Amino acid sequence: MTKTSRSLFESREAWEVDPENAFLSFVVDPKFLEMGRRVPRLDAKDLADQQIRASSVKIYQQMFRRFLRFLKQQNKTVFTVSHTDIMDFLNAGRGQDVRPGEKDVYKPLTSTIRIRYLRLLERVFQYLKREPNPARHASLDAFQAKFAGDRKAVGVDEPTVVLSDSEQERFMAALPEPQTNPDRKMGRPRVPWLAARDRAMLSMLLGAGLTVSEVLGVELDAIGEPEADGSLPITILPEYSAGTSREHVALLRPFAVAEISDWLRVRKDLQLPIPTQLLFPTPQGKRMDKTGLYKIVKATFERAGLEKPRMGGRTLRNTYAVREVLENDSLEVVNELLGHRIMKSTELVEKVARVHGRSKPVST
Repeated sequence: MTKTSRSLFESREAWEVDPENAFLSFVVDPKFLEMGRRVPRLDAKDLADQQIRASSVKIYQQMFRRFLRFLKQQNKTVFTVSHTDIMDFLNAGRGQDVRPGEKDVYKPLTSTIRIRYLRLLERVFQYLKREPNPARHASLDAFQAKFAGDRKAVGVDEPTVVLSDSEQERFMAALPEPQTNPDRKMGRPRVPWLAARDRAMLSMLLGAGLTVSEVLGVELDAIGEPEADGSLPITILPEYSAGTSREHVALLRPFAVAEISDWLRVRKDLQLPIPTQLLFPTPQGKRMDKTGLYKIVKATFERAGLEKPRMGGRTLRNTYAVREVLENDSLEVVNELLGHRIMKSTELVEKVARVHGRSKPVST
């Protein structure tokens, strides 16, 4: 980091006049990591070598930007906001962040997101030397509310959404068909191979349990040879998801293999040059964005007539995870298939699986 960018977040004036850029300079500085509760204190040399992942920076930036919008609405700054203001922000939920064209529906923040906000803001106020630290005070309020039974103040986690066997079949039956209608934006036929690509992406989400980031970044040479039971191994590397995943081998289950095989044939025979090794590129040979994939997933849910609280890639991954827990005797095997960093994450899946009971493979 340059001296100029470092001085930006070290200036009180910057936090008052341009808090978003001051925060961005702060979050990429080693001081931000050093203040983290889960990061042990390091000496100066080791601390200088620490770097925060670009994906984490983006998430923190989005979180803080949302907080700044709230402060603007309340005519407050990072130097005048109180712990009660922070609780109001957390209780306001996601309705305050509605984009143009979206429904202004109240969506309470889950307890996990609340904790992330409080930890993030606590570091900001710690650096700004706000005493008492309003975020820490808000944490105490939330802790007390938990024992008082105030579910809104604590944040109620939405139940994990999992598709049943019949719902999985309906989802697969609703995969995109080849498009012949004109593209609404360009007034011309869509790229003919997009439907095959989209069918394969959706099949991989449900059939291999990959995260959205992994699917968007997976490359051609990640696909291995079929195993004895017909499953297709997929080697996932950290760089596919900007370092958010660990290296592991996922298994695409037999019911979804045909769609991937079809796409691989199409991908190989494409007349248009695609200068990339991405398995699922855009027509320009670039990586798709998450919003585009989310729209494809949601549209498939709607075609299948599946009304779910969450209609994205996470629900498909949850479904795969529960199915694997119910079909495998070893949680270690499931842990490896999902690429979980800790066994506790896999154990949480097992708890969800108990609720859904015995399952069976999806029919082909």
